[in-house]
Formats: sequence, structure tokens, C-alpha cells
Amino acid sequence: MTGAAIKLDRSVPLWGIVTALATLVATGAGVVWNLAGIAHDVTDMKAAMLSLQAHEENRDARVTALEARVVKLEASAAYWESRR
Repeated sequence: MTGAAIKLDRSVPLWGIVTALATLVATGAGVVWNLAGIAHDVTDMKAAMLSLQAHEENRDARVTALEARVVKLEASAAYWESRR
């Protein structure tokens, strides 16, 4: 190269800045949209888990009641067997 200076144009056109800002805004909106969707899914899963937990607790209470009835029936059967 000779001593000739190479001049670089470092100015950024307005459309480039606007496009970059629009891209950043769209990306941010997409992130917020996805996070809102995740939060909604987590809320739905929490509600489903609470419903399942309530169902299990109800079932456990019924099983406990049935166990008490079986114990009473076994005691009654043992009593009547001993009386024979």
C-alpha cells in the first residue's frame, strides 16, 4: 500500500438504528410473552397438583374409615367365634 489514506464511512443510517431498536423491542416482547406463558402454565400445574392433593387426602380419609370398619368387623367376628 502506498501512503494513500483509506477513508471509512462510520455513519450509521437511520433505518439501521430503527431496525435494530425494533428487533430489540420485538425480542423483549417475545421474552415477556414466553415468560407469561410459562407463569400461566405453572399456575395451571399448581392448581392441578392442589386438586390432586385434595383428592388423595379425601381418598386417604375414606381408606382410614374403611380400615376402622374392618377392625370393628374383625373384632366382632372374633367375639362371635369365641362364643361358639
